[in-house]
Amino acid sequence: METGSLQVPEHQHIKEDLDILDFKLTDKEMAEIAKLDKNERYYHRTDEQLVQFAGWKPDFEK
Repeated sequence: METGSLQVPEHQHIKEDLDILDFKLTDKEMAEIAKLDKNERYYHRTDEQLVQFAGWKPDFEK
């Protein structure tokens, strides 16, 4: 939450899952997490792959 990201649960227990958001990380904890950032992408794509992905349709849409 502090970084602007939120995982949306995909099942029927959404309310219970959102109940875990009743805490706040300390500045020290956020600093520790920030140290994990290696400024490296984990997903590398070429322009050709992006074009293929943009044209992809799941089986149920064909």
